[in-house]
Amino acid sequence: MAIGVVATWARGDTDGTVSGKDLVSTTACNRKGQMCRLRTCYRITYVTDSGRSRKSCGQKSRYDRVRIGDRFSG
Repeated sequence: MAIGVVATWARGDTDGTVSGKDLVSTTACNRKGQMCRLRTCYRITYVTDSGRSRKSCGQKSRYDRVRIGDRFSG
């Protein structure tokens, strides 16, 4: 039990209320920068209980399920 409490404290405030959803295209490259590809990020923006704004990229299925105003755990 103590390990779970310490892990939650170390991660910080990760739960909050969804304030926005966006589809963002990013370019992912290998370490040498020779091979790049376009990547889609299903970004969910949420405000934590402490008032901080956070963003999380996730899977399309989770993005489709969540609605603005829902509780979210990043």
